[in-house]
Amino acid sequence: MGQSRIIMAAMKKVHSFLKVMAAVTAICAGFFFQSCSESAAVSEGLGGHSYTFALEPLQDAATKTVLASGDVIEWQSSDRLGTFAAGTSNIQSYVIPGAPATFTISLTQAVRSGEKLYFYYPYSETAGQDPASARLSVPVSQKGDLSSLPMAALPYTAAEDFVSGKTVPSIRFCPLGAIVEFSIYTEVAAWQSEKIQSVTLESKDGIAGEFSCDLTSVSRDSETTLGIRGLAAKTVTVTPPAAVPAGRSRGDAVPLYMTVAPGTHAGTLTVTTDKASYVYDLDERTFVRNAIKPVAVNLTAAARRVPRYELVTSLSDITDGRYIIAADCGGVYYALPGSIPISSYSKVDGTVVTVKDNVVTSADAESMAVDIRVKGTQLSVSNGSSYLAQPTVNKTDVSLSSSEFMWNVTSPSAGKVRLASTLSNSSTRCLLFRTVDGNVNYYCFGAYSTGSFAYSGYYDISLFKYTTGGAGTPVTPPSGTDPGIQTGAASGISSSGATVSAVFRDTGTTPRELRFEYGTSSSSLGNAAYYNGTVPAEGVAFSVTLSSLLPSTTYYYRAVMQVGDRDIYGEVRSFTTSAASQSAVPGGLLELPATSGSEDYVGTYFSGSERNYTMYYSYDKYAAMWVAYPLCKAHTSGSAGSSWKYNPNIAQKYQVDIVSHSYGSSYNAGTYARGHQIPNGSRKNNSTMNAQTYYATNQTPQIQNGFNGSIWSAMENAVRAAIPGTDTLYVVTGPVYQTVGGNETIKYLTGASGVNPASLPVPNYYFKAVLKVKRSGNAVTSAIACGFWMEHKTYSNSDYARYAVSIDEIEAKTGLDLFVNLPDDIEVTAEKNSSWDSFLNFK
Repeated sequence: MGQSRIIMAAMKKVHSFLKVMAAVTAICAGFFFQSCSESAAVSEGLGGHSYTFALEPLQDAATKTVLASGDVIEWQSSDRLGTFAAGTSNIQSYVIPGAPATFTISLTQAVRSGEKLYFYYPYSETAGQDPASARLSVPVSQKGDLSSLPMAALPYTAAEDFVSGKTVPSIRFCPLGAIVEFSIYTEVAAWQSEKIQSVTLESKDGIAGEFSCDLTSVSRDSETTLGIRGLAAKTVTVTPPAAVPAGRSRGDAVPLYMTVAPGTHAGTLTVTTDKASYVYDLDERTFVRNAIKPVAVNLTAAARRVPRYELVTSLSDITDGRYIIAADCGGVYYALPGSIPISSYSKVDGTVVTVKDNVVTSADAESMAVDIRVKGTQLSVSNGSSYLAQPTVNKTDVSLSSSEFMWNVTSPSAGKVRLASTLSNSSTRCLLFRTVDGNVNYYCFGAYSTGSFAYSGYYDISLFKYTTGGAGTPVTPPSGTDPGIQTGAASGISSSGATVSAVFRDTGTTPRELRFEYGTSSSSLGNAAYYNGTVPAEGVAFSVTLSSLLPSTTYYYRAVMQVGDRDIYGEVRSFTTSAASQSAVPGGLLELPATSGSEDYVGTYFSGSERNYTMYYSYDKYAAMWVAYPLCKAHTSGSAGSSWKYNPNIAQKYQVDIVSHSYGSSYNAGTYARGHQIPNGSRKNNSTMNAQTYYATNQTPQIQNGFNGSIWSAMENAVRAAIPGTDTLYVVTGPVYQTVGGNETIKYLTGASGVNPASLPVPNYYFKAVLKVKRSGNAVTSAIACGFWMEHKTYSNSDYARYAVSIDEIEAKTGLDLFVNLPDDIEVTAEKNSSWDSFLNFK
């Protein structure tokens, strides 16, 4: 796809191998990729100082990027790196794909020992001259691939003079932007033949534009050095290099990629095809740096607008927007093709369009549209990737330019315009349309001399401006869209969750996927909850529990099943969540840590109205980074038990494949167990709550003998024994892969063929934090906390108390802010305690 080719889920087995190799090469703690091997050949060229770096990543010689998700982007011959080095500021480094890929820089002076080199991608002429304040950007106009993803490399200091035959360490890049993967589809057969020409996201906040990056301080250990913030542009438009069709289902949609600034964004999505435009409300989504966020866009649930292009009769009506450029030749209109396929030859054939009452009515009008941008009395013409220009002296030559080219615009008569430019020889050329009869019959656009206007066969052109014409109403799937699946009523409705159900019949085959789409608008069901259990028989109901919903809010939902490559939809139904109950603790639940808003997923799980636990889940680590839960005596008595299953609120591709088999069979790692974060023993009295502890998202690979089955288990038993007789403990537990400021090596388990993920990180540490409080009525009057910090290794004893630490120490090592809903003065005191005995004696 254009400059950067991405290989997605269709090559899952290839990804599996690459992700294993990525682990071997220590990809920057899970959010960072390595573009080069540990050594790279350097050669000094003649006639200047040219250095060629061989890029030799072990996983694939063509690899430019391995994202946090494991997806691979390859180097392309058109890629250019920006370089600040050895007295030469902001120069291009040329990439040559191959085995290995290489890039070459040419400097005005040699690189000497101790000098620094800085790299970024993609190259920009306007990046500036100072690596400490390099101006990079998230472009507002993109190609639908990942060539717009800005990246910065770690600063490299030359260990010695660069001379022929020497080697340098690898050059490591950090992606700075977030990636949106749009899957655009519709089940309306008549719309499936339409070709997608552009996708525009208009956000409520800044998602694109220029930003400053200090390349001299880029660090993989400090997220602050990789941030993008303060962008001014609120709109990004993706124009694929070739028009792609809408998919018949989410599964067969051609993915289009958009780079945006990381953060939580919401807004309006407009999909423009060659026949219509579709306006889709995009609800609030969180987009994480160096990660792909899949967004399914069902055109059936959008407002469809049939475009109209109306004749411009006054120069004052020409403003920024979409236009068709056409010429009236005796009642027959010829349009300049929207692709503007003009290179370095003298003409381009016009395309006949139908015009009625000064409105273009051709069904394929969108395929002829171009973008016009106005500056004063001048305008530019663009097809989204190139500008129409006329820079040569040949009187009939019209060409393309990567830089914006401005035309003077005049109006010789009503409904006609001339686009003119003056060449260096002071000769003026205009974009006109010409017909030729006789031995050569053609109808073409070209830049013709103004002195030839009197010559027969030349025509001024007209501009037809895009307008919706008031057309466009929401198109909602009618009730009973397909008789094969029926959406059921919601049950178990609480302030933050509900269970939705459905039943299917007469499919003739087993559905490939069952899910529910839901949202707060009947025309924007942008969220999905997947049924990850065994597909039931026809006529047997299946259900999914939705969580993390807003209180007192109406939600719309429908059941969806994928049969073959087609999505089949049930009717849209709704429910309204109940009002939120008043917390006895001002400010929120006592066990919840602070959140930043950049987490992949934060969800709370319930049994009816009773809270079970809340977790922050990382798609990259395939693990919950913390699980927080209340714990009282009633939770621990009973006989409820369950078996491992996938979490229905998270796509299965982000969950470890350990539901039907252990680590021994899936990863050839029999020393590891499926270690619970919230123990199943802490939820024995309720079958629903116990079953939720067996979600694949609640486990991590834990060493069984000498850790999970001994010291860690003893500590969890001690925590349950410490529950006050008539009150509650508040618990937070989680894995740690690297400490704050640390560079610990992360071990990866290698999966068997077809296991997801192919490369699974193993935590280096685990922590558990426990809180006990005293109250007067609803007010907390005092509290004590204690934590445990254990290296993930084999222990020869079960003396857990020796690993008791303060909450302050856990926070310093993890960067978390625990028990934030305690009153501040009580929190400060409670989090200093590191004695387990003191915790037990707090009555």
